[in-house]
Amino acid sequence: MINLYQILHISPHASRVEIQAALQHYRTQPQAHAKIIRATEEWLLVADVRARYDARLRAEQPEVFQAATPHHDDVLIVDETPAQAIENDEYYVPILWQPKAIMLASLILTPALGAWLTALNWQELGDEKAKQINMQVAYAVLGSSLVLAMIAILTGVDWGWWLHLVVWLAWFFTLGKKHMDFVDNAIGNDYNRQSWQKTLIWVAVALVAYVLLIMLLMYLAIQLDWAHPSWFA
Repeated sequence: MINLYQILHISPHASRVEIQAALQHYRTQPQAHAKIIRATEEWLLVADVRARYDARLRAEQPEVFQAATPHHDDVLIVDETPAQAIENDEYYVPILWQPKAIMLASLILTPALGAWLTALNWQELGDEKAKQINMQVAYAVLGSSLVLAMIAILTGVDWGWWLHLVVWLAWFFTLGKKHMDFVDNAIGNDYNRQSWQKTLIWVAVALVAYVLLIMLLMYLAIQLDWAHPSWFA
């Protein structure tokens, strides 16, 4: 991951004014690169995006935030030159699952999937609080689905598709849409796409495990004579 602060010769704690001044100075340099200028404008001059960039940089290069502010005549020491790093796209570009695809997959399958993938996206974006909230929703949906399945076995009440839709709408308008709007407004299409191949494999495994668990609950209920008679009609 390229260190924009090092290229601009400023502290990672620099103010917006200092960043703008450093960027203006950088523009006058013969080695100035358009992608560095664009990255600085989009990642360091937007407060919430800068926070995520800093979180990612701090995780990968913690020494950056402990070092003193370099002077403009300091020698830039990096493993690659800025030009090489730029060509390799090593400035911060998050790897995300497409929010709209998450919404569709969660509607077709379960809101737990949407909350889980949204949590992983927030983790990639550096928002730990949003990640935790969505993870809690994912666990709550999974847990409640098991409880409702058990109630259905015991009472014969079929909650049907409508309950799934209600839960999905509740999650979408409280958390899902917020994430989708954030990505659209703050990042746009400037992110790498996560592969769905492994995700779908894990989803398939989870669905098989869920069905087997429901079958086990049904078997136990039948053996204990707790299952509702409607299941045998």
